Amino acid sequence: AGKDGILYAVDLAAMGQTKPADLEQPAANYAKLRFPPAFFTYYPGTQLSPEPQDISTLNLLFADRTHHQHATPLFWDSPDHGPMLFCWGENGNLRAWSLQAAGITYLACSAEVASAQAAVPPGGMPGAMMCLGANGTQKQSGVVWACIPYLDANRVVSPGRLLAYDATQFASFADGSKQLRVLWDSQAWGLTFSFNKFNPPVVAGGKLYVPTYDGRVDVYGLA
Repeated sequence: AGKDGILYAVDLAAMGQTKPADLEQPAANYAKLRFPPAFFTYYPGTQLSPEPQDISTLNLLFADRTHHQHATPLFWDSPDHGPMLFCWGENGNLRAWSLQAAGITYLACSAEVASAQAAVPPGGMPGAMMCLGANGTQKQSGVVWACIPYLDANRVVSPGRLLAYDATQFASFADGSKQLRVLWDSQAWGLTFSFNKFNPPVVAGGKLYVPTYDGRVDVYGLA
């Protein structure tokens, strides 16, 4: 996944050896992937394809915002749902997927949005910096930790927000679709810090370490 917010799965044993001339045959080039491309950070509807013949058709601002994927998505072999992916692109929300050999299947998303206070268009960067902690293979123990900016962290030093989500037990939105449940939110506790781009939180030894742009590392533990 990258600037277009589309997931491309490359076979490590046969990466395709794509050359510039191959780009003139998009269908054959997509066929080299492990499975077809998929909209990952944002779903624009059925009017667009994630594998178009003309890549310039994707040069759009969906909902007047960019939806680039800057941070590395999370992979977790969940005892509840099997292999899972989590992504959080800019101006979007946390999204959970199940991963199979034939592709990915959407599971749930969060209500919270990155850069919610940024000007529109184009919104803000860079989405969330994330990590996941779990109690080994114990079911229903996975927690996704995510740091997001309130503003456009590409242009200003933005206040940050730290959230914890249940990685496996979903709630429901009013329309019946699945929602990633918030377990803890720094906003609810009035905790403040400056968002640090490209430095994800780290879980180690039962504590959470959050690098900030304030020249410090905040450490969280169980009360």
